[in-house]
Amino acid sequence: RRLMEDIYSREAEYIILAAMLKHREAGAWIMKYTQLDTSNFYLPESRTYYSAIKNIYIKEGFCDRLLVKNELLNQKDSISNKTIFDVFGGDSKLTEILLHYDIPDLQLIEKTVDIIFEKYNQRNIKKLGIELSNSPTFNKESIITRMSEVVKSFQSRSENKIIALNEVANNYLEILDDKLQNPTKYGSLPTGFLGLDRRSIIQPGTTTFVAGKTSTGKSAFLLQLLDNMAA
Repeated sequence: RRLMEDIYSREAEYIILAAMLKHREAGAWIMKYTQLDTSNFYLPESRTYYSAIKNIYIKEGFCDRLLVKNELLNQKDSISNKTIFDVFGGDSKLTEILLHYDIPDLQLIEKTVDIIFEKYNQRNIKKLGIELSNSPTFNKESIITRMSEVVKSFQSRSENKIIALNEVANNYLEILDDKLQNPTKYGSLPTGFLGLDRRSIIQPGTTTFVAGKTSTGKSAFLLQLLDNMAA
């Protein structure tokens, strides 16, 4: 849970949506000069609204409150059978979104787009960190390859600087090395088995069951584990 803190900005997402609905110039700038995609948004309502707004801009060249409302009213949720507009809070949610942007300010829009991309990048990095910490193997080359998939397109939109892959990789390798050497620092008891320690499966104050078929080495494993932990 701690790893997933501050992975999105509701204010930033709502500012972009409101700007596109209230000011054509801001909406046109976002559509033309940014590479914002639905996946860059975190909140379900933000993804839904942005997807609808973007489609309307492509078809009509602009979007406003009435157009997006009608678009979402024409979409049904297969589970609740409600309209998508109602599923995501109806008029009250739309009004809440619109209150986040009033005076046209392209500089604010540019900074807000950067925030959305920054949060999107943080989510990918933290997701990768969780994947790596739960990986049963510790292979540096495979880690670098996986990281390259995540960070190859990372770019600071305001400063046009590409994040160095080796810097990101080294940071996470240091974290993983530290976790291997100091498992108790991350809330788990050291077992002497690196694979177990990296998964942090033995927690203080809990009961851990070891199960398996007869004659598969459970007793020998537990004796070795206890010997390691007592050392």
